[in-house]
Amino acid sequence: MKTLKRKSDISIKKLIFISALLFLLFIPYVYFGYLAFFPDLFSIMAAYWISADEKKSYSVIFISYAIALLRVIFGGNPLVGTLYILTGFMASHMPDIFKGNFPTVVILTAILTLLSSTIISVNLIIENPKTILLILMKVVSSTLFCIIIFPFVIEE
Repeated sequence: MKTLKRKSDISIKKLIFISALLFLLFIPYVYFGYLAFFPDLFSIMAAYWISADEKKSYSVIFISYAIALLRVIFGGNPLVGTLYILTGFMASHMPDIFKGNFPTVVILTAILTLLSSTIISVNLIIENPKTILLILMKVVSSTLFCIIIFPFVIEE
């Protein structure tokens, strides 16, 4: 009986290039801080790098740790960094859920953005329930940005 090798649709070389470009977009993120309309680039990078790891070994935990560390360095919440590390840990133990295909990357981006935005804004949600609309706007903008860059990172 043949065993099939799990193959990701995402090219690592192209992902490195796109990640470098996304890193340049962190400059406005650092200057303006948390904005509802600005895509959550850290969640997008985490979703792509976690999905791109074909083996889903412990290296995916290191990748998610590096992205979490970047987020905290750029003024992010440490709890959100912990969320990324936990997602990497889950991916290493449940590799069938975190495949490197288009739906997985989009769903993971939406979930990470929703959870990270909610963690950051939990105090604001209690004071002003309209903050939920801003969180949903951030989820939509991050998901759309993730969809837009997907053709640039797929393997041919």
